[in-house]
This record gives sequence, C-alpha cells and structure tokens, in this order.
Amino acid sequence: MQNTPVGNNGYPSAPGQPSWNSVPFISCKALSSTDTTAGSGAYGGLGTIQVPASGVASSNPKDICPNTAHFFNGVLRGVNASYADGHVEMHTQPDMQCGWASAADTAAPFWFY
Repeated sequence: MQNTPVGNNGYPSAPGQPSWNSVPFISCKALSSTDTTAGSGAYGGLGTIQVPASGVASSNPKDICPNTAHFFNGVLRGVNASYADGHVEMHTQPDMQCGWASAADTAAPFWFY
C-alpha cells in the first residue's frame, strides 16, 4: 500500500533495514471484506467473517469486519503488532494501516496492522 511503512520500505528480512522496527512481522487478524467466505482457507483460515457495518470493504480501518481485530461493544479498539526488533505495540484505529490488498482479486480482503 502506498505511503505506508510496507509500501515505503517493504517487509523486514534482515536487521538494520528501515522496515525492521516499522513494519510488523505479525499482528492480530484484522480485515475488511464483503465476501463472507474471505476468512476461509485461501485467505488465512479465519472461517466465515462478518461484513463490515458500513457494508463496504476498503483500506479504511473504519471498514474492518467486526469479528476480526479487537472490538469491544461493537467499537474497534485496535490490534497488537509485533516487530522484528522485539517490540510490540497496540495500534488503535487511528494508528492502523492497511498492509496488504490484492488488486487482482476484488473479493480478496484488505489486511490491517
């Protein structure tokens, strides 16, 4: 995704790269999709997902499916992200970024960290 740490620096593969401490190598599952089977095997084995309340799949964290990420009483609280340098951060909704989307498959979900 353009203008994100992933888009600017790629994924970390060696110490000392700019992405080493700015791009998580693992995070909580968080996605946006209108395909209720998007969580099945092809996209990470999440099982059936719920469509975002907005009814729209997008790279906007406000459109994250409510049975992914950390929601409390229907409100998105965020996700945890772990980095190759060993630190872990809680990303609240304003801090969350879209880290991957498949342009080739319009049914594919947008993934966040």
